[in-house]
Amino acid sequence: MENKRNYQFISNFILKVIAIVFMTLDHVGIFLQNLQNTQQIGDIFRFLGRLAFPLFVFIIVEGVRHTKHFGKYALKLGIIAAVFLIGQVVFYYTINNQVESFYSPILDVLIVAVSIYLLKRKDKYSFFAILSIGFIITSFVVVNIERTQNINILWMPFFLRLPYALFDILLALGFYYSKPLAKLILKNGGSATENLTDTPYERYAENIINAFVVLFVVFLFYILFKVSGISYFFFDYQAIAAFACIPLLFYNGKRGYDKKWFKYGAYLYLPLHILIIFLIFSLI
Repeated sequence: MENKRNYQFISNFILKVIAIVFMTLDHVGIFLQNLQNTQQIGDIFRFLGRLAFPLFVFIIVEGVRHTKHFGKYALKLGIIAAVFLIGQVVFYYTINNQVESFYSPILDVLIVAVSIYLLKRKDKYSFFAILSIGFIITSFVVVNIERTQNINILWMPFFLRLPYALFDILLALGFYYSKPLAKLILKNGGSATENLTDTPYERYAENIINAFVVLFVVFLFYILFKVSGISYFFFDYQAIAAFACIPLLFYNGKRGYDKKWFKYGAYLYLPLHILIIFLIFSLI
């Protein structure tokens, strides 16, 4: 069992750092793609950025699973989502009205967090998860109808649409149910006197399941959009997200470094880094 534990060296903190780095590369890549002589570098940055979102979804699921105060947790995400929403509307109506560029992944993770929390409750309120998941599916359907039928659906404004939609909820559900699935597998696989739950093997089994979830969902969407011919946002190169399974294989389930400056700084970094990148490239 000690050998298994040695392979589990990535904490929640390290996952956040990895996700933030790749997210930043992704957003820098967006601007590089629009400059002369930097398109190829921008493409590389955007490819690398595909690893960020599956990791963020996993971090959100872990946060909902372990938080004792979901209201405070959701409030932080909600404030960041509101900041993005205001920024989207102002930017759209004053600077650039290319709708495809202004979907907010923060709204994605907020809706996912609410959905997982409702399912986690396992009481009468869990029924309301139908509403949040229904919203995700609706966003997915609306965008694809617009793209296949070449029409504009006005009753769902762009700033309420989710860029990842079905992609993120499938990931989140897979991550959330990996724990009970791992327990079930190891319990049934244990001896009559001792099963393997509540051991390092359980964490290892969860990691394998989580890695499989990433590979399966990415492969599913890659095949879906390749076969259908629909160009859904960035799914032409979203297959790179499959590599997000690698850090998940080494996750140890521990919080790691958790100072308040980083905890709140990570939330603030989400809107601020986009503003900083935008200002820098505006001066170039």
